[in-house]
Formats: sequence, structure tokens, C-alpha cells
Amino acid sequence: MRVRRIAFAKTETAVFREALFVELRRKRKFAIRLGHVQKDSGWQIDPAKTKYLLKMLPWLDDIQAAVMDGAPMPELTPADRQELQRALTGFKSLDADSVRLGMRQKGVDMRIGLDIASMTLKKQVDTLILVTGDSDFVPAAKLARREGVEFLLDPMWQSVSADLNEHVDGVVSSFPKPQRC
Repeated sequence: MRVRRIAFAKTETAVFREALFVELRRKRKFAIRLGHVQKDSGWQIDPAKTKYLLKMLPWLDDIQAAVMDGAPMPELTPADRQELQRALTGFKSLDADSVRLGMRQKGVDMRIGLDIASMTLKKQVDTLILVTGDSDFVPAAKLARREGVEFLLDPMWQSVSADLNEHVDGVVSSFPKPQRC
């Protein structure tokens, strides 16, 4: 297996996002808040692929004995043979896309929540549009609405938690729903 290094900052997605953020920062009456990325955990194997790895465990001692010591493989029942074949097929499907680095963006919710509270309490806005579906913004939405600010949500066609949906004045989508290829 060949090791593949990825310069995440140079990927097509990263380049697109950076260009998008540059354009958004230029927009009138628009604020963008970015947090910082923090390593949440180490490298993780896709959970769907992990089950195949775990299914291989009972066979490892027999495979090791056959390969390393020349021992014969034990007789397999048809059901065992079928189970081993499924596990091997899944195991062989592991590739670079089956592994990801556990990263999380931190600090964004707090920054946005403070912006909402500040603008609301200073009476700087009469309408806020938040692009998210994250229920962490319920307290900020409730504060804004109690203070008379119209609070709209654009989840960009993603699901919205029922808790957040309850505390907004409306859900709008500014862009057409993307078509699946």
C-alpha cells in the first residue's frame, strides 16, 4: 500500500472555501465568523468498514498460523466460508477514502451567539438571518425574538433541529436546492 500525503489547504474544497470566504467578507451587511480547527481524535476508519475489520478477528490466529507456520487452515463450514468471504471482501475494500482525521471546528457558536446578543441588545438590527441548522443557537434566537428582532434561518437545505425550528420566525432558502448527480 502506498502512502499518500494530502495537503489539505491545497485541496479543491479548501481553495473553494477560501475564495468563498474572501467574497463573503466583501459583502455589505454581512458577517462571517470562523472558529479554529482542533484535532478531536486521531485517524478514524469509516464505521461501515470497521465492522469488516472486526469480523476478521476470529480468523486472524488461523490465518497467521497458516501463513507464518505453514499450519493447515481449519475445515470451514459453508456458512463459515461465506462469512469469511464477506469479511475479506469488505477488508479489501479499505482504501484512503475509508480513513479520516478527526477534526472539529471550535469557537464559532460562541462568536455568533455573542454577535446576535450584542446586535440585538444594541438595537442595531431588525432582522437576522442565520445560516445553520444547529440547535446550539436556540438561546440566541430566543433572546433576539424576545427583543423584537425577526429571526430567520437558512439551513441551505440541511435538516433543522425541531428545537431550533420552534424558536425562529421562519425558515428560508436563498439558493435553489442542489441537484444530485
